Amino acid sequence: MPADPAATADTAEEPSLYEKKSPARRQFGHRKDQPRLSADQAARQGRVVSAALRSLPAGAAMTFLNTDQAGLGRPLDRAIESIEGLAAVEAALAQQAINRS
Repeated sequence: MPADPAATADTAEEPSLYEKKSPARRQFGHRKDQPRLSADQAARQGRVVSAALRSLPAGAAMTFLNTDQAGLGRPLDRAIESIEGLAAVEAALAQQAINRS
């Protein structure tokens, strides 16, 4: 007598957990259309993010860096573009920290 057709149909249709039907896609694509940061710009970016995280809670720091601020524009961009911009953003962060305490 043949095996139960319902049981074999279920297992025959079910793919293995280790088989992939299509190649995995990268979640975050490369940004080839945007220029890479220079070593100095990357260093300023790291410095301003670290300063923001020391001065403010994490969420507030990211919001501060990524939203337009009066007189600064977007602080992260301002800090990356020049050492003077970095100094201006660090001063604004110091003021933010004073205002929060």
